[in-house]
Amino acid sequence: MTTPPPGQPGQPAPGNPFGAQGQPAPQQPGQPVYGQQPPQPAQPYGAQPGQPQPGQQPYGAEPGQPQQGQPGGYAPVAGGTDYAGGAPQAPRPNPLVRILKFVGPIIAVIAIIAIATQVFGDKDSGTSVESSPIGSCITVEGSTSVTTKAIDCSTTEPSFIVGAKLDNSDACESANYEFSVTEYGNGASDKVLCLIANYQVGKCYTSSKFSIGIKLETVPCTEESSMSATNFKITERSETGTVPNCTDSDTHMVQTFNIQSDPPRQMSVCSKIIGEGYTWK
Repeated sequence: MTTPPPGQPGQPAPGNPFGAQGQPAPQQPGQPVYGQQPPQPAQPYGAQPGQPQPGQQPYGAEPGQPQQGQPGGYAPVAGGTDYAGGAPQAPRPNPLVRILKFVGPIIAVIAIIAIATQVFGDKDSGTSVESSPIGSCITVEGSTSVTTKAIDCSTTEPSFIVGAKLDNSDACESANYEFSVTEYGNGASDKVLCLIANYQVGKCYTSSKFSIGIKLETVPCTEESSMSATNFKITERSETGTVPNCTDSDTHMVQTFNIQSDPPRQMSVCSKIIGEGYTWK
């Protein structure tokens, strides 16, 4: 809002029916001259200055309206008063408050479910380094970019045992782990999964010189080794550091793996090479 500029001296002010400024308007009989106080009626004896006298309305009051202290008057009520109905009305509830009271608990439940899923639902899923406990089993699919998931260790499906979580893949290789999985991207773990093939007794596997990535492939036990691939059969497996019946040093090979769980344990397998004339030496 802007304030209009005052009128120029000697010119009629807008809306002033009495002419130019500086010229007094004609005085009506019985009206006080501008700047003079009208005569005040005599105060009754004992009355306080400024208080309304009997039969007078207080300044600003409308005729016919009950005043404070008079019968039928209403005291102001916080939140508004409806004088037309004769009784004060309660403040109307805010519809937004009603919506929040209804939606708030639902949002809280959704948040709790999301947190519980993040904390507990993915704990042993095997889909990440953090969700793959040492000693658990996972499947691995892919070559350069792999996906993993948890699986029962008693499965006959090709799978791997999480043997340890070390700083890098070189550390896994130095500790005699055959495979490793490294995470990349946002939120990636600073540890690497060191994996052990979950060999099953009586099954035959192949180890190719040209295989890429992490692969545990089975073959028929009748398929002999070749110059490019070594085929072998698992004849024995134990949860200790020895396999007593693995005695032929030419065709049998003992492999012992350390599982750095709590408490730590071991797994040993005996692998018999397949094919006439092929040896492990």
